[in-house]
Amino acid sequence: MLATLTGADLVLFTAVGGDEKAALEEFAKYEGIALDEAADAHLSRIAAGVPEEVAVEWHHGHSANPGASIVDYARDHEISMIVMASHGRSGVSRWLLGSVANKVVQSSPVPVVVVPVRS
Repeated sequence: MLATLTGADLVLFTAVGGDEKAALEEFAKYEGIALDEAADAHLSRIAAGVPEEVAVEWHHGHSANPGASIVDYARDHEISMIVMASHGRSGVSRWLLGSVANKVVQSSPVPVVVVPVRS
């Protein structure tokens, strides 16, 4: 929606690590494809929902530290804003698991918009 309203291009990026890596590995195994293909398939499905008037591309990276990977990608590719989903963990689960969104907000050189995931 933001890209449509502002005329911006959209770059979808996922940092494959942690919980997401495990889910993508299961998907890749089930489909008989490589992990990178599974990540591309995931992002391709998201891109399919983007309005036609918005230019969209997608990339993925592998990282044990997804927050740093997202910030590094934004910095290296002159991204002007990061929009990301947050699972809304709090309390002990956030302390134990960390918060990728929080790490990105704390270290991003550009504005970050965090959107809650709807269950």
